[in-house]
Amino acid sequence: MREALVVGPTTWAAVTGVDDPDALDRPDTPIAAAYPAQGAFRPQAPAMAATAQGCSIGLTQESWRPGVRDVVVDVDVPGAQTVGLVLRAHGAATLRAGGTVVARRPFELGDGEAARFVKVAASRGTLRLVARVGTAKDDDAVEIDAFGEDGAPLRAHAPAVGSTSTSRLTAPASPAADASLVAQADGDQQLLAAAAALASAISTAFSQLPVEVRVQQRILQ
Repeated sequence: MREALVVGPTTWAAVTGVDDPDALDRPDTPIAAAYPAQGAFRPQAPAMAATAQGCSIGLTQESWRPGVRDVVVDVDVPGAQTVGLVLRAHGAATLRAGGTVVARRPFELGDGEAARFVKVAASRGTLRLVARVGTAKDDDAVEIDAFGEDGAPLRAHAPAVGSTSTSRLTAPASPAADASLVAQADGDQQLLAAAAALASAISTAFSQLPVEVRVQQRILQ
């Protein structure tokens, strides 16, 4: 994703707060210019557009304070299909698609980058993704990716104030299938396998590829 709407911090509880309900839980709710936040001196958190640095969205442009931030992205789904979703974060995080929690990055994994991959069946339209991310450092960032059935990244953008989403999930989310053969490929086959792994939202095998192959794959996107 090249851009997103970042809101927060909405609560100071960077671990348990990712499971708290908030105003962005429902995909049919119009985007507001600001949202309620905890704290006597800052009762509202503005919704601010953020541009990715590489593939990661920075979380502390508006405020360095630790806590939970909502990262909102609208994905254009051109037709009913299975969509592969990727969530990469350094702390506790959840990912909602169409108002449903489909992926969870546990705090117990530590503060290193960890990814979660899932497949969802979505109807045609604009699918709203909301990552609730716990932040503790001023350089914390999150990465969200969405891929269509053909393996190509789906067009995505930061939602405008007042906008709603129209795509809904048509079946329960499911973990991405195993693609352990990716790590066994060589040369061009390995690069192609990396693309297939991302399209299927497979984390482990992709992360085991040589660095230069992963860099080439990022460039192809």
